[in-house]
Amino acid sequence: MKKLYIIIVILLLCGSSVYAQQDMSYSQYIFNTLAINPAYAGYKEALNANVFSRLQWVGVSGTPRIYSAIVDGVAAGRNVGWGGQFAMETLGPYSTFSAYGTYAYRLSLNTREDRLTFGLSAGLSYQQIDRSQLHPYESTEDLWAYVNNLRSEARPDFRFGVYYDMPFFFAGLSVTNIFANFTYAKRIPHMYLTAGGLIALSEAVSLKPTMLIREDFKGPTNGDINLFAIFVDRIWVGAGYRTGIPIKGDLDSVDKLSATNAVAFIAEFYVTPSIRVGYSYDHNLNEWPSTHEISLSYTVTQKFHRSVSVRYF
Repeated sequence: MKKLYIIIVILLLCGSSVYAQQDMSYSQYIFNTLAINPAYAGYKEALNANVFSRLQWVGVSGTPRIYSAIVDGVAAGRNVGWGGQFAMETLGPYSTFSAYGTYAYRLSLNTREDRLTFGLSAGLSYQQIDRSQLHPYESTEDLWAYVNNLRSEARPDFRFGVYYDMPFFFAGLSVTNIFANFTYAKRIPHMYLTAGGLIALSEAVSLKPTMLIREDFKGPTNGDINLFAIFVDRIWVGAGYRTGIPIKGDLDSVDKLSATNAVAFIAEFYVTPSIRVGYSYDHNLNEWPSTHEISLSYTVTQKFHRSVSVRYF
């Protein structure tokens, strides 16, 4: 336990040099897309509220936690999407509160409902460290002296994204943490590439394969591959695999903290056409404990607009 806590403290204090992805990975990213791509705002052409929690490495003290709330919708005319999101992340004695506002502009490409959307988020991140959770015997003298000089900071940040969708396919590209550089824990820009499709097997059953590639430009590239089975548009059952991708040829030289392989089991259920409950369980393929995600969303059609088709992505 003590060894793990020391690792966590070193990671957060030396974020500018350690090879670690600082943005938390999401197994339910397909239901939380606005958290990584601002161009998703207003995609469903309805008012959508989503609350989300990820509890990483359950059973170990001081491991990452994230709690977020996101709301988005579309303005009259369907071309403009908007969104707002709030998140609290904790990692041992280190915590970050962030808030973003999002604007997205959508272009209709043809009568088949192919759409191309550009999105921009602007926000503020507040980072702080609770020194009372640290103890001198858990660090070197130099590191402890460094801790005593730390201070809480608030800095602006921006995110940009592009999202293309049609009734049975989507693809997105986005960049986060564009300007979020902090004195004692620098936030690293992350790039996300997403894509997926829908394959109808019958009127009641469909398959939905998706993939997500994350790049932080420091450590190894990471990727998720998921496959969902959808039953009568209400029950989603799926599994995914997360792994490091040796695009830059450096996968074998980094610690397992930087390239954690895991399998995820995901279930989503629409209690009503408007209310969705989701859960995922991540089983890490190494010594790290399991991870849990819980999500809840509520969608309501806005008075001035009626969506012309089901939005599967």
